Amino acid sequence: MRYRMLGNVAAYDGARWQAIGAAKPRALLAALLIRSGDVLTVDQLLFELWGDRPPRSAPTQIHGYVLRIRRALGDLAQSLVTAGPGYRLVTESDDLDTRVFARRSADGRAALRAGDATHAAELLGAALAMWHGPALADVPASPLVSGIRRRLTELRHLTWESRVEADLALGRHDELVEEIEHHVHSHPLRERPWRQLMTALAMAGRRDDALAAYQRVRTILVDHSGIEPGLELRTLYDDLRRPRPHLVPRVPRLVGRAAEMTALDALADTTGPVVTAVTGPAGIGKTAFVRHWASREKDRFPDGRLYADLKGYGHGAPVAPGAVLATFLQALGVPADAMPADEDSRAALYRSRLAGARVLVVLDNARDADQVRPLLPGPSHCMVVVTSRDDLRGLTATHGAHLLRLPVLEPAAAVALLGGPHADVEELAALCGHLPLALRIAARRLAAHTPMSALVAALRSGDLDGFAHRRAAVRAAFDASYRALPETARHVFRLLGLTPGREFTAPAVAALADVPVPAAEAVLDRLAAAHMVESRGGGRFTCDDLLYRYALELAPEDPAARRRLADHYLATARHAAALVSPGMAMAPCAQADAPVVRFADHTAALRWLDAERANLIAVGGWRVVDALRAYLAMRSPRADWAAAARAGLAAAVTERSVVGEAAMEISLGRLAWSEGRYDDAHTRYSRARLLARRAGWPEGESTGLNGVARAEIGLGRLDSGRRVLTEALAIDRAAGFLAGEARELHDIGLALQQQGRLAAAIEHQERALELCVEIGDLRTQCLVADALAWARQLTGQSSSLTEHTSALALGAGIGWAAAQAGVLRKIAAHHRDAGRFAIARDHAERALTLVRAGGELQVRVDVLTVLGDACAGLRHYAIARRCYTDALAAAGTAGYVTGRIDALLGMAGLHVRSGEPATAEVWARNALTAARTHGLLLREGRALTALASVTAARGRRADATRYARDALAVAERAGHRAGIAHALSVMDDLTAVSSHAG
Repeated sequence: MRYRMLGNVAAYDGARWQAIGAAKPRALLAALLIRSGDVLTVDQLLFELWGDRPPRSAPTQIHGYVLRIRRALGDLAQSLVTAGPGYRLVTESDDLDTRVFARRSADGRAALRAGDATHAAELLGAALAMWHGPALADVPASPLVSGIRRRLTELRHLTWESRVEADLALGRHDELVEEIEHHVHSHPLRERPWRQLMTALAMAGRRDDALAAYQRVRTILVDHSGIEPGLELRTLYDDLRRPRPHLVPRVPRLVGRAAEMTALDALADTTGPVVTAVTGPAGIGKTAFVRHWASREKDRFPDGRLYADLKGYGHGAPVAPGAVLATFLQALGVPADAMPADEDSRAALYRSRLAGARVLVVLDNARDADQVRPLLPGPSHCMVVVTSRDDLRGLTATHGAHLLRLPVLEPAAAVALLGGPHADVEELAALCGHLPLALRIAARRLAAHTPMSALVAALRSGDLDGFAHRRAAVRAAFDASYRALPETARHVFRLLGLTPGREFTAPAVAALADVPVPAAEAVLDRLAAAHMVESRGGGRFTCDDLLYRYALELAPEDPAARRRLADHYLATARHAAALVSPGMAMAPCAQADAPVVRFADHTAALRWLDAERANLIAVGGWRVVDALRAYLAMRSPRADWAAAARAGLAAAVTERSVVGEAAMEISLGRLAWSEGRYDDAHTRYSRARLLARRAGWPEGESTGLNGVARAEIGLGRLDSGRRVLTEALAIDRAAGFLAGEARELHDIGLALQQQGRLAAAIEHQERALELCVEIGDLRTQCLVADALAWARQLTGQSSSLTEHTSALALGAGIGWAAAQAGVLRKIAAHHRDAGRFAIARDHAERALTLVRAGGELQVRVDVLTVLGDACAGLRHYAIARRCYTDALAAAGTAGYVTGRIDALLGMAGLHVRSGEPATAEVWARNALTAARTHGLLLREGRALTALASVTAARGRRADATRYARDALAVAERAGHRAGIAHALSVMDDLTAVSSHAG
């Protein structure tokens, strides 16, 4: 290529790309390039460069410009020739980047139509890579320029859309979602990218997000032009709304059962609804049979297949129908926020969703008919297959259920399962009672090189609980495997019945059995080889349901073993907590002599806590829950946290442990604060403070005071909060509790910042950061670094964005979603204040995703407000209004004052932008009143500036000038650089308007 138009105009002079410096010669070259090969007369060029009124010297200037272009072209100068009354630029087919681009685009789209997505993606990607900016970016608009710019821009859109289509065909949906999101934000009226976004989201398993994308584009199109989306978008939307869940798990190879398969096939071919109960004793293979059959039935049930294990006979309580309905409804496209709260409403919605659909519903391991009835669809074309050890006769009476009883396997199938015909194999199959579960266990033993004769002899010997009975065959198979183990392994297997869950590690088993960890590892390896436990990788083992129940039956009454296991979990949890959150005040308790898993770093400790969470919560007790406090705040569902802390509090009361009560009140107070229940948090923390003082636990007392102060600050009582924090700081310093000192300095700094004392706020945060680094408290360091960066940003320091980015990396490194969301919100605000609304929106949306996954109320409110600001700046007023409304509702319920004021100011700005200054003034006055009531100086300045803009828009220049001067005074008092600049900008606008009017 010799000439570029896809970006700034440039020519290749044989050595480098050469720009044309002056505007008029550049415009002349652009015209010649657009019409390359054609003669452009001087008159045409005059019109192109000057329009209808060229200067008298214009023809002479044209000649001079041509000379300048020829000098710039170097070796290409001879291609610009004089031709009669004008000039012509001679080019070859590959000289112009626009021609190469168009050819690559056409070839790529042809390859896509031919079904060669790989080649299409390469060609179209290469075409798009040729662009270096907008077409003819440095050339002023003219008839020729505007025309080709429109055509090239449209072709660029078409090429990009075709490349995305090719990438979707190649299954690259995960990496496309973010790119398409950016594109639709920049070009919201083009429907094809919206369709591609919905397709990519659906391919990534994010059907709810795909449906939400349709609602977004529909709102945009209706608001912009009053038209509904086109047929393709509407068809895709309707298609995505159709329930097509496929939840049936994979199953192992099935042997036999041909007759039963045929029976189910015949039932599936009848008109629905059809209910079939597959029944039989434990180990008969009901689950494997039904899963295998269901996995083949995609064509018979085009609208999907639902599956749930009801755990009717497993460890723990059977699954409640309401929980199964929630899972099914989510699979059927019901978003989480639209999920009915009660079982009856969920059942009604479930039946409504299945009406008219052809769906297979598999309900595995049902306890009884009562557990099944809420999960049956109403009148429909659906089929329900239930498995149970119960014969479910109640379903026959009430729903006309067909009963299919599974017998043991035919001898030939049983022998095939064990490896083929042989006298010993036939005897072994008979000894297993031809029961599939027993046969599979025997087959595993044989695969592990157990001699056939030894296995047969073991099964023949001893009292095997009536081995000839089909149900007893399960016990017989387990007994045979168990008795083949060395005594040490048998002892450990019996102890596994004492574990709180079905997953365990070698250190846990070492504690149970009171043996060294290497000995426990060796025993678990032996049990895994015998298929009595299963390795999950990473040093973790598990038992399936039946084997775990078998271990429960054998488990001894051994309180000492249970205590050793609990001590192991407690000691390791405390060690992990010291790495995950070294600044957390843990209640003092006696150190037990138990095996402790040692972790190299924060990441390893967090990984262990993730894996052991269920076991730790099941072990319970206030000591374990106290060690988990920081982890639960970072990672656990709040319902689990609340249940564990309440149970821990009850245990502490029973033990009459004052320090335990204090610790649990702290945990419950922290939970209440994160949920925005500030009054409850205040009560909990106050009680914790008094209990900790009684127990002589100064770190707990200061933690309780800190919680009280944070609740006060959340409610807008900043002076009171600072007084309480100062009291806590004195206790921390007296006790030498550096982490507490850092925490109090950080929170005092936040309060000072809100009160407009930015220099003092920065001093407190800098000292807090020094302490965090000194003690290695990464969690608090992340919060402090972010707060310090924000305070510096408010004073106009340019390094703040880099500091925010560092804090974000720290939050990601420790796996704390709420902290990352908080930092992203500040980064979004930074870009918002600089007028980069699209970038601000992107960061705020990322933060909102994180905060929905487990964030705190304050962060969620703050993120919603910044997202609203960004959307308002982009003129997405409906989205902005929804963000502000949600933020106001959450902040109002909690009493979160600063969040409410920010949302009020957002509403004011939104109404100014949308041409409703009278309404905007009401919002701004409410914000000003709240800010002055609570002594929030920075927000007072923002409210005054907002009022200045509002009253100016309403033509009240005197009021606007007064508000702007007051805002400037407030910002100068606080040292708030952005506030000063904003107030001065408003005042300048007012002066300009006044001068113009004069």
